[in-house]
Amino acid sequence: MPRIPRPAAPLLAVAAIALLALLATRGDDGGRASSRIGVSTHLMAGDEPLDQALAPIARDGVRWIREDFAWARIEPERGRYDWQRTDELMAAAAAAEVDVLAILDYSAPWATSDPGGDLEAPPRADADYARFARAVVDRYGEGGAFWDRADPVRPLAAVELWNEPWGFFFWRPEPDPARYATLARAAAEAIRAADRDVDVLVPADLLQVRADGAVRPWFAALLEADGGLPDLVDGWTVHPYPSPRAAGPEADGDLRYSVKRVAEVRAVAERERAIHPIWITEIGWTTAAETEDGVSEEEQAQYLEETLALAEGPWRDFVARTFVYTWSRSTGAAGDVEGNYGLRRADGSVKPAWRVVREHASDGED
Repeated sequence: MPRIPRPAAPLLAVAAIALLALLATRGDDGGRASSRIGVSTHLMAGDEPLDQALAPIARDGVRWIREDFAWARIEPERGRYDWQRTDELMAAAAAAEVDVLAILDYSAPWATSDPGGDLEAPPRADADYARFARAVVDRYGEGGAFWDRADPVRPLAAVELWNEPWGFFFWRPEPDPARYATLARAAAEAIRAADRDVDVLVPADLLQVRADGAVRPWFAALLEADGGLPDLVDGWTVHPYPSPRAAGPEADGDLRYSVKRVAEVRAVAERERAIHPIWITEIGWTTAAETEDGVSEEEQAQYLEETLALAEGPWRDFVARTFVYTWSRSTGAAGDVEGNYGLRRADGSVKPAWRVVREHASDGED
């Protein structure tokens, strides 16, 4: 999520973007919605019945959500699973004809490698995370156990292996591409063995964000650590929040810190022969008006419109989907940066940016 201290790294040259047809995505398959836009949600974190929570999203034509499938909640003790909330989500999404991108994050209390119990440290054993990933897709993937008694049926569309492992805030104590590569490989192999027809996505942003301020790449280092990883996955994910946060997509400056670094990520993939569709699984702006990071509601809508114009225009051949952060309500506190990324105000009314999402969702059929 959008904690983005400004990193630095050697400038990666922008390669010419090949005019290759976008690899097939699940949106073209089996009657699924083909919209290229979705929203990041935290529906399971609330108390509202999930069919009610999902209703306004589906009503406005958005057909994709990205939701945390927290390991700690699903498997609080080794081998004991609590599927109640995820069952409710998947049933509600199926009824609303909405596809789910599940983030398989972070560690479980019994599995974390951190002696103090930090869940945002990697697990001690990759096999434990891989077994968790396999359990999720065995339950909700194509032909999964949950669908034996559910109607309608809409299997899990995609999984993202961890959230922002390139940042120290979600991979303690510091990002480690080689360590993450082993985790991603174990999980991807387990999911492939399940044969549940779920897209496997791996975070591939350009740079690490490190607490020590070191200048290091992420995506290139990940591919250097495991050159075979691209053979196991279906797509790369990017969170191109700008730095400074209040900058729009068309702002001048270093591309490494711009929304436009999506094209640089594609260039790395081309150079390393690791071409997959890119999913922008988070992008947004905070309306915390009393901070240097905040923009107005009108600017939030404008910048989102400019970003979607890039995704659906010059980037269309390689950006599969864009998820806007976030459907959550803003706190309304003018100094709360993180609490005002929401597409809704504190009273539940929608900001102008939601109208942008709604318009692109209705126009975004492939």
